Amino acid sequence: MVVTIALLARHWWVVAVRSGLALLFGLSILFLSRRQLSIIVLVFSIYALLDGIWAIATARMASRRLSEIWPICLEGLVSAALGVTALVWPFVPQGVVSLIAAYGLLTGVLEIIAALRLPPMTAGHWLLGTAGVCSLFLAVAIVLMSHADAGLVAIALGTYAVAFGALMLLAAVRFRLDHARLLTRTAT
Repeated sequence: MVVTIALLARHWWVVAVRSGLALLFGLSILFLSRRQLSIIVLVFSIYALLDGIWAIATARMASRRLSEIWPICLEGLVSAALGVTALVWPFVPQGVVSLIAAYGLLTGVLEIIAALRLPPMTAGHWLLGTAGVCSLFLAVAIVLMSHADAGLVAIALGTYAVAFGALMLLAAVRFRLDHARLLTRTAT
């Protein structure tokens, strides 16, 4: 079963809130005055936990059928679990960098699966797919700089979050426009 654009269009604002979380996280990481790995890990863990909870809520608002929303629910569970793990494991920040790479890999794959479940040739399909590729890029970047200093990790993570947030915001705007179009079509 495929999630319909009508479901996403009706709940465009939940995608916008998730976008806002990502943008807030990314900008806060990029503009931290002290880029200590322990602070980056703390901020990441809070973001991942909130993003996971919101992803699950988003999926549940879009549909009650698990067969339609499982990629986003699983993405939310992965994100929340990694957020909690990073919160309870703050004294091993370098180990959490590996968790961040796993986060990028798992959420990227699940976002691409979710995009493939949307009707092709729609803006939402391409924007969500691009957000998934962005998450995969984060995983590769973090793995390539696994022994980099905190400043580089912060720049990669912040840049990813801002790019992801911007793509999700574009998707939310697109879904909002689709919602307005669907309302106009049903009114006539």
